[in-house]
Amino acid sequence: MVATRSLPDLTVTVVQFQSFQQQIDDRFTDERLTSLFGLLALLLAAIGLYGVTAFTVVRRTPEIGIRMALGAARSRVIGTIIRGAVLQAVAGLAIGIPVALFCVR
Repeated sequence: MVATRSLPDLTVTVVQFQSFQQQIDDRFTDERLTSLFGLLALLLAAIGLYGVTAFTVVRRTPEIGIRMALGAARSRVIGTIIRGAVLQAVAGLAIGIPVALFCVR
């Protein structure tokens, strides 16, 4: 086999000169920034879920008190509250994941 040397393409415009190391550093900076925004979004979602759950508990305080007075186990009442929060999280994931995948394309 004979090695041939190709000529550079003169129609390509160079916009920015960067060393290979600078290109790698920029790529990792972008990935770190994306991870940071992902963690921020997760934190905001957790705070929002906590807020909605706390609001629900405050609204249901009389109901919870009546249930406890009638003999409901504490674990059962807590389970009801946690179940509602988990259902909200699952509904958010069921809506959010497909939307996120659609938006990435």
